[in-house]
Amino acid sequence: MKVILYFLLSISLLSCKSKDDSAAPNEYAAKFVKQLNPTDTFLFDFPVDKNGQYDSRTKHLLDEFDQQLGLPSLEKGFDSIQIRFGYSYEMDGTEKLVILKNDGKKWIAELSEVYVHFDPVKFKIDSSRITRKIAYRSPKSGWVKFINKLFDLKILTIEDNDKIPGFKPSYAMDGWGIGIELATKKAYRFYNYDNPDMYANRYWQAKNVIAIKDLLYHEFSILSKWDKEKEEKRKIRMAEKERQLNEESKSGKKVKIQEVNLKNPADTIVKSEQ
Repeated sequence: MKVILYFLLSISLLSCKSKDDSAAPNEYAAKFVKQLNPTDTFLFDFPVDKNGQYDSRTKHLLDEFDQQLGLPSLEKGFDSIQIRFGYSYEMDGTEKLVILKNDGKKWIAELSEVYVHFDPVKFKIDSSRITRKIAYRSPKSGWVKFINKLFDLKILTIEDNDKIPGFKPSYAMDGWGIGIELATKKAYRFYNYDNPDMYANRYWQAKNVIAIKDLLYHEFSILSKWDKEKEEKRKIRMAEKERQLNEESKSGKKVKIQEVNLKNPADTIVKSEQ
């Protein structure tokens, strides 16, 4: 009797794990895709430079990255939707690349760790030595709930940070950046955010971009222990810098901030003196 119960329980657990809604109809998400471009012309939206022209430097880097990884260009659209999400730290040798695509039949998630080799002699990235490790997973909450959350965060329509009215960038020596590229039958968009956590309290777009990154990390378990430690160190450092700047603002005195190396996230991040 115990053997039969165990057998039935095993089948039940396997059926739960094998539940797949990647091909389930989703009218809620389809509505967002249609609203992206309701016109009869093709929408092409790309970052611009200070002269209002398409940013050729960003365009070149994006094209070069696609070529090196063997990724087809999305500039002329995709049937039915594809979203590429890149996340990296400054001066670091790894980048996370998440590709979500629906071919009109079902959703697929392709998760990559991209390793970029830095040439210390030429002091630049060796483009001939880029490697990529790929895995395929399904979101923890299921495709329907996950995509709905993603679209609710306005991933399809958030503008590039430089296109936000009155936007003032913030810079960091150890910063990080997010690039999101997406395409449908009638639209192509790419937008980029550098150090969004430094101005998320001023712009809802930056706050949403961070939420999108966190959602991807949670749903696909792509945040490694190393990433967690680096994120924690950065959050502590940013909080301390903000505290120091607030003190300076209140007192009217200049506060010197000096960063120090860390042994663990609990270490003191900065030292200050007045």
